[in-house]
Amino acid sequence: MEGRDITESILFEARKKADEIINAAQDNKAETLAKAKEILDAKREEVLSNIDLECKQIVDRRVMLAKLDAGKTVLGQKQQLIESVYADAADEIIRFADEKYRDFISGIVCQYAEDGDELIISSADSDRLDAGWFDAVCKKVNKNLTFSNERHFDKGGIILKGKKYDKKLTLTALIEEVRLSTEQEVINKLFG
Repeated sequence: MEGRDITESILFEARKKADEIINAAQDNKAETLAKAKEILDAKREEVLSNIDLECKQIVDRRVMLAKLDAGKTVLGQKQQLIESVYADAADEIIRFADEKYRDFISGIVCQYAEDGDELIISSADSDRLDAGWFDAVCKKVNKNLTFSNERHFDKGGIILKGKKYDKKLTLTALIEEVRLSTEQEVINKLFG
């Protein structure tokens, strides 16, 4: 029996040692799983936080781009409105009654003409500004001018072709000159 007792004692000790190893492994397993869960939870929180931050940045960028686009659109509309103000001014001059338009152009000739200038009118003004009108203007201004057969192609106004230099007094040039000195005032009245 002694052999059996020894065998049983060895088996008992082996089972006891195996149970201890199994218990230690299970404790280690539980500890490792708890640590792994803790690490995974922290990683998940970090990833979610990064996703939230990135989503916020994407939204902020899109909002900023939308505001920029809206600003560009508003600016474009304002620029179109300003352009239309000056275009309407030119159109209004063109729509002057013939006598008023002739007086307008006569005033320009009186102000800018010099002896020897050649007066070129717009092809659009051929019916309004004829030789009779020109003769009356020459008498009024008391200068030696030539009525040119040449025509320019602006909406209206004149060109005074001089010996030393030409004076472009077309409606486009006149409106542009007025625009340079009045645009800020127009902007303030429209949008101020």
